[in-house]
Amino acid sequence: MPAEQDPASGPSLIHLNSIDAVTAVVRNIGISAISNTVRVQVRPRDQRMVWVTLGPDSLLLDQGFELQTGDRVTMMFALQASNEECVALQLENHCTLLL
Repeated sequence: MPAEQDPASGPSLIHLNSIDAVTAVVRNIGISAISNTVRVQVRPRDQRMVWVTLGPDSLLLDQGFELQTGDRVTMMFALQASNEECVALQLENHCTLLL
């Protein structure tokens, strides 16, 4: 699936036609030791389990965002154009974090 492209700004960082919003329970949380990137594993209703990249742990910590396994979250996410992985655009539980 090619990334959408705006002639004025070049290729997009995400596939614009892949943006989706779901409410799901966090099944697993992972943090990369190399990049300090936080990822969550969720299973949207009637769909397969998917890992979604939230961003660097410092972004979450700076905003006081707390996330635990079992939390119900609402998120908007899309596929990254560079590697076809899911990346969160917005995440909400008892706090709201705009990425």
